Amino acid sequence: MINRISRTTQVMRDCEPQQLLTRDLTIGDVVLLKAGDIVPADVKLLKSNDLECSLLGEEDTVKKSATNYTGKNNNLDYANILYAGTIILSGSGIGVIFATGKETVFGKVVQNLSKINLENHLFNFSMKKLT
Repeated sequence: MINRISRTTQVMRDCEPQQLLTRDLTIGDVVLLKAGDIVPADVKLLKSNDLECSLLGEEDTVKKSATNYTGKNNNLDYANILYAGTIILSGSGIGVIFATGKETVFGKVVQNLSKINLENHLFNFSMKKLT
């Protein structure tokens, strides 16, 4: 899944659109997204135009918009938030990055999975020592 993140991203810097390496993105960067792009970081939409996306390439698409969120308390349901690794299926948007790398929702999931795998490995190792 980590390969889903694009290597380059179009951002606005010095009032000009620029193509940057995704690893060079920082919190506060304004990203320009369009159909076919993979969201490079966790992004709050500032502007959107018929934006539809899919987190895992599912058939069910999710409509996203820059309007303020007024629904459930689960931040994964926010209509104005795009998560790293999400595929933009149609439309376009402009957003500001609020989390990158390990601090994204996806990054935290990967860290938690790694921690679980390590704990399982240590438990199995300890059990083998006892037998």
